[in-house]
Amino acid sequence: MVGINGISFSMVKVIRKDWLWLTFPIILGLLLRLPRLGEFDNNYYTATVKSMTLSWSNFIFGSFDPSGLLMVDKPPAAFWLQSVPGLLLGVEDWSVALPQFIMGMVAIPFIYFTVRGTFGRIAGIVSASVLAVLPASVIIDTRNEPDALVAFCLLLAAACIVKAVQTSQWKWLIFFSVLIALGFNSKMFVAFVPLPIFMTFLFFACKKGWKKSLMRVGVASTLTVLLSSLWIMTVALTPSDSRPYVGSTRDNSIWTLTFEYNGLRRFDGFGGGPRIGFPRQDSAPLIISTQPTSGLVTAPTNRLNPVGPSPTCLPQNLPPGMVSIPQQWQGIPPCTTNAIQPGTPPQSGQTVFGLFSSPLSNQLGWLLPIGLLLLIPIIMFSLPGSVYGKLSNLVKHLRHNEFASQSFLWGGWLIITLIIFGSANATHTHPYYLVAASAPLSAVIGIGISSLWKAVRIDSRSAWFLVAILVTGLAIQIYGARNSVSEIAIVGSLVLASMSLLVFANGIRQNAASAPLTSYGLLIGTSVFLIVPFFTALGSDGRLVGPPRPPQPGSVSPVNPPLARDPGIENRIIEYLKWEIDPS
Repeated sequence: MVGINGISFSMVKVIRKDWLWLTFPIILGLLLRLPRLGEFDNNYYTATVKSMTLSWSNFIFGSFDPSGLLMVDKPPAAFWLQSVPGLLLGVEDWSVALPQFIMGMVAIPFIYFTVRGTFGRIAGIVSASVLAVLPASVIIDTRNEPDALVAFCLLLAAACIVKAVQTSQWKWLIFFSVLIALGFNSKMFVAFVPLPIFMTFLFFACKKGWKKSLMRVGVASTLTVLLSSLWIMTVALTPSDSRPYVGSTRDNSIWTLTFEYNGLRRFDGFGGGPRIGFPRQDSAPLIISTQPTSGLVTAPTNRLNPVGPSPTCLPQNLPPGMVSIPQQWQGIPPCTTNAIQPGTPPQSGQTVFGLFSSPLSNQLGWLLPIGLLLLIPIIMFSLPGSVYGKLSNLVKHLRHNEFASQSFLWGGWLIITLIIFGSANATHTHPYYLVAASAPLSAVIGIGISSLWKAVRIDSRSAWFLVAILVTGLAIQIYGARNSVSEIAIVGSLVLASMSLLVFANGIRQNAASAPLTSYGLLIGTSVFLIVPFFTALGSDGRLVGPPRPPQPGSVSPVNPPLARDPGIENRIIEYLKWEIDPS
């Protein structure tokens, strides 16, 4: 039946039903995120956003201080976004976190519709519910870290490349490249981690033939690199006396920031032994050109020292060669950031197995084991026996079977993220980096449970495989969380799991796999997995979930430990920034 403007009433019913299903994960997401808004922020980045609202030069280059002396240690795309509410509403703890909160809430229904298209409504609702409660996502969605924009851009990019394969339209590849570039200009190579999987998916799933598929991969890759390098080239082509000093570098080079600090150092430990952090080296006194700014105007240059009051805190990752900092900056304590101290080697000996113990396992709500277990049925249902005869059969299957190709996309994205971030020492120092795995893990759990349930409805013998995976995953989750959540959460999980298992198993025994009561039993059993991450996220602090891991023997203490945390820094830096705006 056709309704208004060609939209059928049945379509309206489907849309209404979708949003009815989405009510549950959206409410979960709001309950966990909204009360935290403004409670936690990285004042290093907050000060950067404040400075960026004062002049175009600070805005373009991402200057940490209002005088335009020192550049922040990340590309400024995420801070550009945070500057919008900063200009409109004022730079406050909650306003700089507002863009991340919005992106986190939008991601919940977005992953639902992205997954539901191929894998069904159950897969979509489970994926959205998992993403809503993952502790790492909750933390990042309520802070002002750039990780939130990277995670959101990668989720959107995955949807765009799926649409590019389904429709063969170039516009989706352009959108894909723009999103990856935006993520790169937020946290550089972190945004490139799933790129090999995305390009492999595009090549094998594209229905345009080998030559055209290869051409699309080449064009998308080239466009992504070109767009990603625009800001880097802007900094590189700007004379050093006309821009801030490139923070976290010894040589004021954007290439050092890109390939060393935000490149090799970001993934220390992957592919070999750990590298040691920047050594503190003696060097000639650093000459920094700067000029105070007033209003949104381009800052003049050719000044040897900053004019006006000094900032009340300094980045903990000041350039190692900066042994002769400006006189006004002597003795200023570091900002209360989470940055690794220069000259402090990261913890060594990290492996991907650290993902299954605290503090990394906490960040994903102990859902990683069930996610990996569910890869087994996903692979089984993606690869029929016919593909094992010839390699060409596998290629044809990936090209014509969306379930198989998109399962590769989400599963491959999860695996490559876990390998790289699980091996990187930086992840063990900053556990919330695992937010990079939140979207693919959520999708894999949703796809796996949905696939198993469909198999049960076809052949009830598959039910025991489903029960075995769910029970194993829940046992690992409860054991891992036993010291991190309340006994009420543990006992509640066990009781609900037992009840749902009995209802579900009895329904299968009665040959009623398709009956509503059996479905409700499975629904409740699946929901049990959300209890532990929900309460874990609810009780987490600003950056770390669960109890911190004790320092390993031989670890190096931070530089100037008495100054590492100053409870009065926030108030003093706010007063300083207010003075910069109105010295009177």
